[in-house]
Amino acid sequence: REARQEGQGRRMSGNDTLAMLMTLDVAGSGKMTPRQAADGGTEERPSQREVALHTMLQHSTQEASAEYLLQGGAMETLLTVALEENTNEALLGLKALTNLAALPSSRQHMMNDRVISAVLSVGRRTVNQSRNAEEKVQALRCIANLASSIDAKPALANSGAIGMLLDVFSGEAGLDSAKDVEWRMTALKVLEQLCPDDDFRADMDKRDLEGKLVNCLLEEPPKQGLQNMVLQLYRSMITFRDKNQPLAQNMLQALLKLLHACQTTSEDITENLLGAILLLSRQPGVRNQLIDGGVLRVVAALGISDDKGPAVRVQLCMDTLMNLSAVADAEEKFLESGVIEMLFGFLNNNKSGSAIMVYAVSIVMNTCAGEDPVKQKLLDKGVIDSLAPLIKPATPADPETWPALCLQSTKAMMNLSVGKGISPHITAKVRMADLGALASRPFSPDQRLCALRLISNLCAENVPAREEAATASVLQALIEAMQLPPGGGAMSETEQNCLLEASRGLLVLSLTESCRPGLQAAQVLERLGAWLVVTASAKEGAEGQETVVMTMSMLLSAPGAAKRLSMLLDSDAEAFHPGVSFAALCQRLEQLAEGGGFGAQTSALARECVAKITAGMAPDLESPAQPAQQPLAARAAAPPAPAAPSDEAAQAAVSSDVEEAKAAVPSDEGTRVQP
Repeated sequence: REARQEGQGRRMSGNDTLAMLMTLDVAGSGKMTPRQAADGGTEERPSQREVALHTMLQHSTQEASAEYLLQGGAMETLLTVALEENTNEALLGLKALTNLAALPSSRQHMMNDRVISAVLSVGRRTVNQSRNAEEKVQALRCIANLASSIDAKPALANSGAIGMLLDVFSGEAGLDSAKDVEWRMTALKVLEQLCPDDDFRADMDKRDLEGKLVNCLLEEPPKQGLQNMVLQLYRSMITFRDKNQPLAQNMLQALLKLLHACQTTSEDITENLLGAILLLSRQPGVRNQLIDGGVLRVVAALGISDDKGPAVRVQLCMDTLMNLSAVADAEEKFLESGVIEMLFGFLNNNKSGSAIMVYAVSIVMNTCAGEDPVKQKLLDKGVIDSLAPLIKPATPADPETWPALCLQSTKAMMNLSVGKGISPHITAKVRMADLGALASRPFSPDQRLCALRLISNLCAENVPAREEAATASVLQALIEAMQLPPGGGAMSETEQNCLLEASRGLLVLSLTESCRPGLQAAQVLERLGAWLVVTASAKEGAEGQETVVMTMSMLLSAPGAAKRLSMLLDSDAEAFHPGVSFAALCQRLEQLAEGGGFGAQTSALARECVAKITAGMAPDLESPAQPAQQPLAARAAAPPAPAAPSDEAAQAAVSSDVEEAKAAVPSDEGTRVQP
């Protein structure tokens, strides 16, 4: 208000007015005085004290005026008024305090134990004594504004803020339903702000906050606004709980009850509920509880059956299923719950290549890592028909997500392929030429490794698959994977695994007589010989030498193989690797035969190769005697080499431990699960 001061020809400034108001006797009576009303009756007029509080309230919303209020001592005035019994004046004081706590500059003036303790005292009075709903809510709003500053948290802890806030959930508040919900929601908001602090969380656990949240979730009739705020707070609490600790049974039942009623709740509640379940699905101590509680089918229905629903909801559902599919022995539950059929139906009917398809394939991939009975059930339900169309190089018409779809589908087939008797079913649907293309250099190392492993697995027990793989495109991919970096550069772990898998694939192909002409045409023996020489000084590739030597032993059994090896290495060595010669290969085999730091199996196989080369390089009976080459002549007195391994023995030596590791669970920081 502005008034012209009597005897002076100027208006009072706003500061003059505030100064006058702040010097009022705030301890005086706040009673209204009667005045004449427009209709001839009487009405109460506000006291000077109430007028002053109204004016303070108006100025408390602006930075400049708020600063003036604080400099004039308004904080003490407002705290004193807020603690009094006069509801109207106490409410005005609380509102002004709330506004001051909302402004960063004025809130900083309130960051001390004395002010915060006084504000909490106001909060306790409203919680325990006041019956005015607006006053109760306003007190908690003021505390919420203070709690938004990290500087206030020590004082809030020392003043027992958690106890006061949890008292809100004890007993009858005497409020109508709407105001009661608003009051409790404001308390929940403050608790959410304090949740990240260790001391506050310890106090919450000691006072059984989780039990009070369960009561709010199960309250009848349901109060959706309150449920939503409870779930929002609980999501914050989950991120700090012990990941290996089982979930309390009453909370589990409350979450499951809400989940089964998702079709009738708001989208906000559904998203917060699914967000909480997603966070729990990352915790080893809770995953099996969720699976046993029937989460799979409900979440799948919300995410897969209704994949045209809100994107956030669908994403939360697929993330959760992805995490739960990584649980050991969960495969049977995915089959029993019908989730797998939903996934297959989704993949068969959806050609969009959406990110949700990548998640669906990844969940199937994890399920394919189950034991043979699980693999057989998946086969019966059509897993190969759903995944085979996705295992091929992308074309310009394919979506951007195709590489991810192809990689996850290849992994799923790789897991499936180690099942007994499943290999022929896969080769009937997946083209070996496509796998050869996926195993070549343009593709990512992960894609190449998975394709190489799938080729090896399919060929291990399947002769027709070997014959199909012994073609130029597949052999080229296997040979390419055996190449070392130029100049002896380092190889990544994935590239080293590609090298080992390629050597394994070549060994498997060499087991079949009908495949050897193709290997000979591709000069596999010569390339392996050159590789063996180069790896003598290379840091990478040593692990594959036993498999390489075994493959060379198999290929050297062919008539004329040794002479052809000598001729090609000496005449065209640069085509295989600079500096490689037949003499260098013989020297390397002799080193391996003598031990050379490798195991007995490698040494025995190297001696076998030396013996076969010696025999193969011997002159024909019709020709004049030729002196044997010196490096191999020294081996004549060596003990006889062991018999050549049979196909079965060599096949047994091929490692069949295809990686069946399930997809990784996301980090505890809440980042999104990556298929």
